Amino acid sequence: MSSPLSLDLGKIFIPCRTVLELEILTSLYLATSTYDKIKEIPYTHPTSQDLLQAFNIVDNEVQERIVEYFTDVALEKLKPVVMYERNHHDRMRMGNVKPNIETRKCLFLSLHRLKVKFLIIKNFIELFRYNKEGLKIFMENESEGEVSFFEALKLYYTRKNKQNLEIMLPTEKVSERVKELIKDKKSVTNERLLEMATYEFFQEGANIIKFIMREIKASLFVCNLMFARIDVKYPFNRGKDLDVNEEEFMISNDFLPELLKSIAVSYEEKNYLQLKDLLTAFEF
Repeated sequence: MSSPLSLDLGKIFIPCRTVLELEILTSLYLATSTYDKIKEIPYTHPTSQDLLQAFNIVDNEVQERIVEYFTDVALEKLKPVVMYERNHHDRMRMGNVKPNIETRKCLFLSLHRLKVKFLIIKNFIELFRYNKEGLKIFMENESEGEVSFFEALKLYYTRKNKQNLEIMLPTEKVSERVKELIKDKKSVTNERLLEMATYEFFQEGANIIKFIMREIKASLFVCNLMFARIDVKYPFNRGKDLDVNEEEFMISNDFLPELLKSIAVSYEEKNYLQLKDLLTAFEF
């Protein structure tokens, strides 16, 4: 008998699996292209054909189905934010949260996916900062030798990311007959999605930063597609008068990539005073 928690999670993850599918597809695209080429697409309210063309998808039935379902079903369910106006100088945006909350499950899940990726890194830094054993706590086998900062980050991020994905994509034991039925290139099984969404699939050696940044950009792209559909442009910027563009800051090479590299160098060179200052950047 399924637990109440499993049933509740199923109400979100099953209908919103399309979010993860498009996120994975976007990440695959970014493995050979740049985010600058697609970052403005959400604000053009693209059709499925527009996205297929942008991602250079031709004669790939699986990827075509992923894009078409997301744009023609998931996006179509989203209801725009309503604007109420009492006079020309005082306008208030109303989200219609209660009547439209069912239509925005996929949007909430996409935000969750984006947030989780930052939280995994933040938790890694906190464990590294406050544990006296240093990087040893990230080693899966105590008999292994010393690991570098980035090797430890790779181990931790890969493990936590996979755990999160396994909740969304549970793998079930099936008979050999069923395995053969779904064993074709057109089937997008949970097992295949789980494999495609993990670090090992890309085989990028030790460059875990490149993988993490691509994953963040993929989540950001999916979020923006849905926010644009409900008429919320640049949702991560908190005000017009702020000098900081939060969205650009999240994906800037001057933020996570350079910060993590500086932490790794300071730790390797035993420059603990500088290391302490750098680690405070994650106090958010």
